[in-house]
Amino acid sequence: MLQDCQEGVCVPDDGYGQFSCAADESGGVHPAGAPCEAHSECNAGNACSSVALYPHPDCEDALGCCAPYCDLNDPQCPSEPPGLACAPWYEEGQAPPGSEHVGVCSVPP
Repeated sequence: MLQDCQEGVCVPDDGYGQFSCAADESGGVHPAGAPCEAHSECNAGNACSSVALYPHPDCEDALGCCAPYCDLNDPQCPSEPPGLACAPWYEEGQAPPGSEHVGVCSVPP
């Protein structure tokens, strides 16, 4: 996903179903697999996901885990934790124009 925020990180805007810019609270030290409580705590290119969907060992006792975004047209996810797949970020038919390809690495349902 293109990170086009001048300052901060691109995070999901829960109220509108799109992405917006937010202050970067990651300090550059919260890559995929780091514990989190909010999207802005993860390094750019990651979302704070449910531990059930991104069960990295470092997130075992956390509320959430930083999970990398992926491109549904070129689905590539890390090998750790095993069994990840690129899942659509939006429900079918709900993606804003131009965002149909946005996904997040997670355990398949």
